Amino acid sequence: MNTPSEKEFFELPVAAVAATVRLRGPKVCVLPFDGTRRWFRLEHTQRDDYMQASLRQSIRIFRMLFDHGIETVIAPMFSEDLRDRGDRYIARAIDGLVLLTNHVEVLSLYKEHDVRVHFYGDYRRTLASTARGQAVASLFDDVTVATSSNAEHRLFFGVCGSDATEAVARFSIAWHETHGRTPTRREIVEGYYGEYIEKADIFIGFERFNAYDFPLLNSGKTSLYFGVAPSYYMTETALRSILYDHIYLRPLPKPDYSAMSDDQLGVLRDRYRAQRDRVVGVGCVHDGLWFAEG
Repeated sequence: MNTPSEKEFFELPVAAVAATVRLRGPKVCVLPFDGTRRWFRLEHTQRDDYMQASLRQSIRIFRMLFDHGIETVIAPMFSEDLRDRGDRYIARAIDGLVLLTNHVEVLSLYKEHDVRVHFYGDYRRTLASTARGQAVASLFDDVTVATSSNAEHRLFFGVCGSDATEAVARFSIAWHETHGRTPTRREIVEGYYGEYIEKADIFIGFERFNAYDFPLLNSGKTSLYFGVAPSYYMTETALRSILYDHIYLRPLPKPDYSAMSDDQLGVLRDRYRAQRDRVVGVGCVHDGLWFAEG
């Protein structure tokens, strides 16, 4: 199969890109929405509703991912460290989580794209101390059951899913008590996420180069990408750049250095020597905000 140029790939219709993605991957994409409050402050007036505006952007991006052929999306929504922002923030966050279970536009996404929904993380224990914790967990269960027959796409929302260590320990003890043996990796993943998921193919983050909130699924083969703008600014151009790199560029085998000519080695040497001081992941600070450099 011939490799298209990046320009040719960008000019393909969405359906053609989706066919390529379904054939060659990626299958599992992790995308935590980050920098959302910053995006809202820059793009909306104070009269606008943050939850509604954020929800519309989340739906837009989910549709874009599914339309481009990605089968499974893992979307960390609420990290445990966000509890440090106080009770008022948690209450607003719970309002947003509830919208994932009953908002008409979200339910339309699940139906139109045939999406099976799960919620993962230690939310039952973490939210138990809040007034609506149990009710929210029940809503999560309801939408999981309601979408269980959908088969084309999967969407896993992470709620307090930063560290699976204790959850896996509890699951393993209970499993051993029931089955008389330790669970397999597949059974552990199924127990934590609700069904089995392969290792993540790509992670799309924002700003600082940290990959987080998809326990058990990270690997040395997960391609990491980080946008310079907050997640809700994500465009089709950015997504296609990621897909092109993941499908066509990263899988290329390394050359046989012993077979390279002196000229080729010289070009490679000059490139590396010219960039000895450059480190991807180093940033700078403007107005109190960190930005990637280089």
